[in-house]
Amino acid sequence: MPDLSAYTGVLGNRLAAHLLRRTTFGPTKAQILDYATKTPADALALLLAFNPISNLPIDPLTNATWVNSIPIPPSPPASDDVELRGYAIAWMLDNFRADNTLRSKMILFLHQNWMVDDESWNSHDMYDYLKRLESYSLGSYKTLAKKMCRDNRMLVYLNGYQNTGDNENYAREFLELFTIGKGPQIGPGDYTNYTEDDIKEAAKLLSGYQYDLNNTNIDPEINVRRCSVNFWRHSSVNKTFSYAFQNTVIVGTNTEVGILNELEQFVNLVFNQLETAKNICRKLYRYFVYRDISAAVETDIITPLAINLQANNYNLSVALNQLLQSNHFYDLDDANALDNKVGAMVKSPLDLVMNTVRFFGISPHTFPGNTPLTIWDNFYRNGLREGILRNADMFLFSTTTVAGFPAYYLAPKYDKYWFDTSSITQRYYLGRCLLENKRWPYAGYASIGVQINIVTWVRDNITPPNNSTNGSVIVDELINYLLPEIPVAARRTYYLNQTLLGTLSLINWNNEWNNYLSNGNTSVVKPRLELLFKAILFSQEYQLQ
Repeated sequence: MPDLSAYTGVLGNRLAAHLLRRTTFGPTKAQILDYATKTPADALALLLAFNPISNLPIDPLTNATWVNSIPIPPSPPASDDVELRGYAIAWMLDNFRADNTLRSKMILFLHQNWMVDDESWNSHDMYDYLKRLESYSLGSYKTLAKKMCRDNRMLVYLNGYQNTGDNENYAREFLELFTIGKGPQIGPGDYTNYTEDDIKEAAKLLSGYQYDLNNTNIDPEINVRRCSVNFWRHSSVNKTFSYAFQNTVIVGTNTEVGILNELEQFVNLVFNQLETAKNICRKLYRYFVYRDISAAVETDIITPLAINLQANNYNLSVALNQLLQSNHFYDLDDANALDNKVGAMVKSPLDLVMNTVRFFGISPHTFPGNTPLTIWDNFYRNGLREGILRNADMFLFSTTTVAGFPAYYLAPKYDKYWFDTSSITQRYYLGRCLLENKRWPYAGYASIGVQINIVTWVRDNITPPNNSTNGSVIVDELINYLLPEIPVAARRTYYLNQTLLGTLSLINWNNEWNNYLSNGNTSVVKPRLELLFKAILFSQEYQLQ
């Protein structure tokens, strides 16, 4: 039976790694060992500690910030604004790489659930959108919902700035995708949780907002820009909602204060419905736990989680703390602790890259010869986003539909959409890129600007460094910490004998390793370690988390 009660034991390596892979963009060995000594409650106290991002994006051509200024047309030698949008996104990806808390995974979760693209106007509103997500990544989803109604980028993306009462784009997505969800259709224009008439009424209520980046309309709570309110563009009629919202009437107004009060009432109306909380909890479940929600999971996990979320003003940290401490999350609520949950979800392309980069301590900032331009342009913008993510069907902040990435919402495959014929090539190119400092496919002619020296990494990170079982130790360390489950004996034998050793014996390997340690000769150990590295990264197990 699905069990939402808290697991109170010490995590150990396996469950610590499971928790960290699902909640961060990948743990190091040291982090796994650290969290292995903690209980889930202790671990979540660290993971849910909100540390705001303190740095700002930079223009790599000038090494200067720009998002904290009033938007003006850029002039040489500054980058043009198309490039600056990319650098704002690169800045966020760099923060993902460095973050050891739940914040970054939740920013991606919120992006998926409040989707915009990077083609909607300028880099300043791209930054404001990202900061808005970050500010509420571990806070109130309900408060974020109200804030997003005044987000400049969202206003442009879904034509809200054109709405004088009859443009239904944003109102429709607010109900269908961002908050309560449709529910089963039970009649013409009736989706259980709302009706087509509710969309029309919401469209009237959400009219009168105007794109504004002049730095005079600042949200004082999070210090980012927001759209302005124009009462002459607002539909001031009364808004009468259906039975799905208890036939509530929100009285129309024609003042700025009144319009904002209408928005407050509308957000409260939507979030007072328990189905809104359930819809958010289902999304959290599929994002962090598993793709399938059985009737038992709906009853024993989703419903009580939703009740708690709603009772706590939709504070995401409360729901995450409950869900990620549960016996259910660790697959400890049935007789078989190995049947699902751990290692049961396909990594997103971003998880795949970041897991590898973080585990092996690869940083574009410390790679010899890198400049701000090569960090932001070669690695993050052209390399990671335009190269591998775009071609692996995860073009961050520029999806083809407002629904976002199918892996996060589309039944029945969900996360399995990440691994198909259109994306597999990109996933398997990763090892070669990182070993050889090659460019990502379709990412121009520059190298990616980072590289792993696998020999040096093994020397510095795997112990004991030179005993007679060194080959076995290397294989065990890598597969035990990189793969979600310890593989069966036959797989371990493959990694050791066919991949690392080849025609060598363990004694031969030890001699060659000692030869490298004494005189730096890598002619034998380097190609063998590179084969092992690529074999693990190419393995089906490494595609999972």
